[in-house]
Amino acid sequence: MAPIGKKLVGNPYWSIHIGKYRVIYIFHKHSSEIEIIDLLSRKHDYRRFNHIFYILIEKLRIN
Repeated sequence: MAPIGKKLVGNPYWSIHIGKYRVIYIFHKHSSEIEIIDLLSRKHDYRRFNHIFYILIEKLRIN
């Protein structure tokens, strides 16, 4: 598994846009685990966050 999205300059975090959201995360290479650092809403319903996490995990599995 490899990280997707854009590497944020000057820190270990990555950023990916999923729909109307931006997910900031760190990818732990030693364990292939993803740690969500921040989930930024673009003025949409918070109930959609579970769906956003599912999409992020599926995209990371594909790569």
